[in-house]
Amino acid sequence: MLDTILRRGTLSAFVAALGLFACSTAQAQIASVTLENDKNVAEAYGGSDSTHILTVTLDSAAEAGGHPLTLMSSNAAIFLTTSDVTIPEGVTTASFPVVMTPTMVNPPVLAHVTVTDDVDTADSNDFLVKAMRPAFTMPLANPLQQGATYDLDFGVSARVNSDTEVTFSSDNAGVVVGNGTVTTGTSSSTFTATVSSTATGRVTITAMLNGKTVSRTLGISSLALKSVETVATATAGDTISVTVNLFQPAVGDKTIDLMFEGPSNGAPSTAVILSGQSSVTFNVSTKMFTGGSKVLKIKASFGAVTKSARVIVSGT
Repeated sequence: MLDTILRRGTLSAFVAALGLFACSTAQAQIASVTLENDKNVAEAYGGSDSTHILTVTLDSAAEAGGHPLTLMSSNAAIFLTTSDVTIPEGVTTASFPVVMTPTMVNPPVLAHVTVTDDVDTADSNDFLVKAMRPAFTMPLANPLQQGATYDLDFGVSARVNSDTEVTFSSDNAGVVVGNGTVTTGTSSSTFTATVSSTATGRVTITAMLNGKTVSRTLGISSLALKSVETVATATAGDTISVTVNLFQPAVGDKTIDLMFEGPSNGAPSTAVILSGQSSVTFNVSTKMFTGGSKVLKIKASFGAVTKSARVIVSGT
């Protein structure tokens, strides 16, 4: 009987020792999570990034090598730029700066930060994310040019949390803007606006994203020739400089048709005004001849407009 008790006592002591060993090697668990919340994370729709302090407390000191944690937002309205942190070895409490960016959100929402490790999950206190009308930007030149194609840089002041369609409408059939998408995690995209060669008057372009709209009203102008400039007189055999001018810079390269009447030699039939420029300059050689004078007439045509210049060329 005594042997049995002793054996039982030994067994109990052994079991107790095992329990003590198990307790001494157990991984720390998350005890609490607190997010600094003295103000709203997003006080306005599209507000700038906001840095808040997240404090995590463990129920015991962090194990060797530190206690890794994963941070997640409970609501897609808030994007965390920090997702992985570690509580240093031997420490029970640590604080981390967490940068939050409000993305597209319609009604005000509550959100919190969820902290997870290998075995446990805990949530921070809630915070309020407010919504405001997005501050779209839609830059375009004014006026638009007939026959031109524009890159329309469309932006919104907050990142979208999923691919979001942007739809465009125009109240002028001569101006068309293609629909498209602002992709996840971005706040802008480029679209194409095309103005027909016969478009006239004015146009109001309206963009819609997530039920919010922005509009711009623009004029439409024809790109017309302004003048042809060159010297008034020359001597046979001279090379003269000729400049063709537009009233405004071209959108896209524009080809000008040229015609020469009189003593020219190997004159070009066209000249190209490059996109963003309002003029082009080229050289023309006059033919050799003796005695008297002749008129060299230079004509430039673009669309329905023709401009000309005259040079009096004297013989040698």
